[in-house]
This record gives sequence, structure tokens and C-alpha cells, in this order.
Amino acid sequence: MMKKILLSLLVVAPITSYAQSQPKNIDKEEIIYMDIAAKTKSCDAGVMRKQCLQVKTFNFNSKGKKIYKNSKWEYFYSDINGYSHIEGKPVTLKVKAIHLPNDPRIADRSNINYEFIQKL
Repeated sequence: MMKKILLSLLVVAPITSYAQSQPKNIDKEEIIYMDIAAKTKSCDAGVMRKQCLQVKTFNFNSKGKKIYKNSKWEYFYSDINGYSHIEGKPVTLKVKAIHLPNDPRIADRSNINYEFIQKL
């Protein structure tokens, strides 16, 4: 009887400690504010060309003034879930960026998902 208990502990203990030592795949989320230009531009998106949004990301200072991370328009290669751009209309958005765990099995996937929150 004692041998069975000892044997089961020898098998279960390493499995339990291994499972506890594995990192949890917790997605990191952040809020991003962006100005989107009125017109999209053609851009290289890996193996194909597509129309990309042009964006300027920013935060607000303590007085509510926009502080831009970059003063120049940058290509935005990803889609924003829940948002459809209307060509010719500039817009300011609040977006949630969800940083996904790296998956080496999927080569051409962005490691960030963007979700529309609201127009400002």
C-alpha cells in the first residue's frame, strides 16, 4: 500500500510542478488614440499591396491636449475590428490594442488585435 502511494506521488508531483511553472498566456491590453487621415494610401503588406490607413497616434496630457507620438503620418497595416473607414473623411478614434501571445505556427499574423471603441 505504501509503495503505491509513494509511486503515485513520484508520478504526480513532477507533472503538477511542471504545470505550475508554465507561463500563463495573458493578453496585454492598452488604449490607443489615433487620428486617421481622410485618404488611404497604397502600401506593401507582406506579399501583397493593399490600401492602408494613415494614422498619427497620440495621448492626452494632464490638460487634455493631444501629445503626438510621431508628427508624420504612418501606415497602419492592420484592420480595426468594428471600424469601417469612409474615404475622404478624417476621424479620431479610441481603440483597444490587444497584444497576443506569440504563435510560431502562424507566420503572417499580427501579434496585436485592434478593436474599435469610439469616435472622438
